[in-house]
Amino acid sequence: MATLDSKFDEIAEHFARKLGYGEWAGLSPEDQAKMREEAEDAVDARNEAENEDIEPLKRDGELRRLLGEYDDIAEAILDERDERLTDKEKDSGLGSD
Repeated sequence: MATLDSKFDEIAEHFARKLGYGEWAGLSPEDQAKMREEAEDAVDARNEAENEDIEPLKRDGELRRLLGEYDDIAEAILDERDERLTDKEKDSGLGSD
């Protein structure tokens, strides 16, 4: 399974290509930082308006797919964390009645 960081990097690389910056390896550190900001803005916009139509997402199927995969990874991480917390509660007797 991809990590959250690697999926975020894919989103940033998508913006580099989409905005005409080219391939990631050829970008300056400053341009990479700009593309990471674009990716962060997209993730934030998706989280803030998850159930609304977001115009850029409607037009960019690849970005929509990447953000969906990012959300799936984040959800899996939270589920795993919750499961570990529940297991710790059971082990310590906190989860019993």
